[in-house]
Amino acid sequence: MAAFIKFYVLAICLTLSIEGHSQNRPKTPPTDNDIARRILKSAFTDTFNVIQPNRIILKDKYKVMLFAEQILFDIYGKSTIISERPYKIYFINSYWVMWGQGPGGDGGTFEIVIDSRNCRIVRISHGA
Repeated sequence: MAAFIKFYVLAICLTLSIEGHSQNRPKTPPTDNDIARRILKSAFTDTFNVIQPNRIILKDKYKVMLFAEQILFDIYGKSTIISERPYKIYFINSYWVMWGQGPGGDGGTFEIVIDSRNCRIVRISHGA
């Protein structure tokens, strides 16, 4: 009986020792997806932002053209949008207004309006 008690006490001690060590193991490092989710969540909950709300970050016509073309190519096709060059691009009240030119300067082209402060697309369309 004494041998059984010693064995039982030893088993309990080993179990507690193993459980204690397992709690000290470092956590599994976060995956890139975990990090991305944390960043996204903080983007909507934190008030800190390096860029001031009214600061213009999309500053020149060339950058506007490059930005807009990437979106327009995906939606309407690269050949369609390129055929509407040269584009008209104007900066009005912190917004970039850009549209294409059809054959003979007629309608039937894309229009895009982009907020220069956050690059948000306010309007995008293409005429028939």
